[in-house]
Amino acid sequence: MTPQDFDKLVEARLDSIRSTLASKGGEYGREDRLHNFKIAARVDNETPERALWGMYKKHLVSVRDIVFDIENGVMPSEKILNEKILDSINYHILLEAIVKERLGTTWHSNDVPATKIITPTVSSPAKIKGSSKK
Repeated sequence: MTPQDFDKLVEARLDSIRSTLASKGGEYGREDRLHNFKIAARVDNETPERALWGMYKKHLVSVRDIVFDIENGVMPSEKILNEKILDSINYHILLEAIVKERLGTTWHSNDVPATKIITPTVSSPAKIKGSSKK
């Protein structure tokens, strides 16, 4: 792919991200663009990050299926490829927003159960294979 074609691809993707997040934000997010993730978190007594992760896995599996289908000689339509890539990118942006809100001054402690904020559910970095942290 030429640099010019790549730049066009990036610009088209950025336009679709802006358009989708703007329209879906109003459709699903009400006053708070992260509303659905916060409410889903309360339903399952988990963090909004975990709620997003659960929803995102569906999109991740779709992208994985595209990769495996290509290896088996089945090409996705451009429409499906665009949709699945867009969904994945948007979920990463939404995750970034959730984490940045938590790090910033707009995060409210009543948005998620306190036990989930202070109780990690993932192994420490020292226990993760290949980690150099102790």
